[in-house]
Amino acid sequence: MDDIKRKIGEILVENGVLGRDQLDGALAIQAKEGGLVGQILIRTGCITEEELTAAISRQLRIPYLPLSQYSLNQEASLRLNEDFCRRHQLLAFDDDDGHIFVAGVCPVDGDVLEAIEKKAGRRVRLFNALPGEILAMTDIVFQNKRRPELKKTA
Repeated sequence: MDDIKRKIGEILVENGVLGRDQLDGALAIQAKEGGLVGQILIRTGCITEEELTAAISRQLRIPYLPLSQYSLNQEASLRLNEDFCRRHQLLAFDDDDGHIFVAGVCPVDGDVLEAIEKKAGRRVRLFNALPGEILAMTDIVFQNKRRPELKKTA
């Protein structure tokens, strides 16, 4: 079966990250309380945020990028403004002549991707990343932008 049509819990079980009994328990909680099964699995300690993000990447066929292990291209990051990045939980981390490479919490809306292409003047290559890593790197990028230059004194 095509991964995009499969439920995230089934992908986690197939990958050996989660036991069938753990999935059944999370589905019972979901039926009683509502919510997303992936978030329930994290909350109950069955999986980590990284395991969920990797499974979502597989499901959507979007590469997973551990953003904290990547050296950001500050110039590429600043092609998008801070409010836009925070509102859509994404960050440009690199670019080349024809593409801007963006880490986001997937799925990312098609209209958002079009807006990025318009702002950057480049095609988007999308990667899935952890929400906490995107937030931390966004803080670093835009804090550095706001930091006044240190003036040398003689």
